[in-house]
Amino acid sequence: MSSASILVPAPNPTSAAWSIFVDNQNLNFTDLDGNITALPLVVINDELYLLITQDAVFGMTIGATGISLLVSFMFADAKKLRSPLFIVNSLKLLLEFVFAVV
Repeated sequence: MSSASILVPAPNPTSAAWSIFVDNQNLNFTDLDGNITALPLVVINDELYLLITQDAVFGMTIGATGISLLVSFMFADAKKLRSPLFIVNSLKLLLEFVFAVV
């Protein structure tokens, strides 16, 4: 029995030891020059989590600013629409909306 087979747990998807073993594996990438780069799965998992979190924040920003713009224009009368404070606030919400979309 080799020492490598002792360290590898039984392949059981519900086992905590198997999950830890799989999470600590490396993916090998070969570039055009033939050099091999090992990338841990933890790095890929963290990057994916970061991208999903970032997309969720941008989505919530788009929704909140869009609804705020709609509600503020629905309940504003003609006098309030021409006030400088309302114009500045509306422009700020519009810019926030555009920056979240782009």
